[in-house]
Amino acid sequence: MPKRAAEWATVVRKYGLRSPTDLNAFVGESFEFTDFCFAYGADKPPRPAIVSTIKARQAGFQDCMDTEDMFRKWFRHFQDERLLPPR
Repeated sequence: MPKRAAEWATVVRKYGLRSPTDLNAFVGESFEFTDFCFAYGADKPPRPAIVSTIKARQAGFQDCMDTEDMFRKWFRHFQDERLLPPR
């Protein structure tokens, strides 16, 4: 995404966002984490992982939210906070 840094700065100025114009300052280590999760640049795919929510549920975390609903909620929140441009 560094190739898009200048475009991000333009978007921030165009919409008067409260986000930093420096894309790396805005996303932190998110790009590196995503590259790791999807094995970007790796010679072979990552090993499969088994993930269970049993311990979290046993600890009292019973609620769940549909993934698409969650993304809509947070994109709307970030737009309301003027961290992302309006739709």
